[in-house]
Amino acid sequence: MRSTVPRPTAPFPLAKPHSTPNDWIYGAGETDPVKHYVLPEDVEAQLALMDGPGQWKRVGHKELALHIDRCHAQGIGAPTDDYPEVEPPFGCFGNVYEITVGAGGEVRTIKETWSV
Repeated sequence: MRSTVPRPTAPFPLAKPHSTPNDWIYGAGETDPVKHYVLPEDVEAQLALMDGPGQWKRVGHKELALHIDRCHAQGIGAPTDDYPEVEPPFGCFGNVYEITVGAGGEVRTIKETWSV
C-alpha cells in the first residue's frame, strides 16, 4: 500500500500492482477507486530501520502517525520548522506500507517497507 494522504487517520488509497520491467509497483493511480481504512489506536505497527532490509522496530500509534506525517512532509519539501525531519534509527522509504485489515475494515497491522 502506498500512503498518499497527509494524516494516517484519513483514507488510504487501495494499492494495485502495476508491472514494470524490473518489478511490481504498488500504488493507486489517479483514476483508481479509494478505499477508506480505519487506523485504530491499538494498531500493531513496525517502522523500518535505516540499518538495512529486514530490520524493523515496533512503535505505537502516536509514533507511527508522526512518522507518516513527517515522511509525507519531507516528500513534498515542507519547511522543517513545521515538520521536523525523521531522525535515526528511522528513515523515509517512499511511504510504502504492508497492511492487514480486519473484518470491519480497520488496519490490524502496518509495516513500513524498506527500500533504497
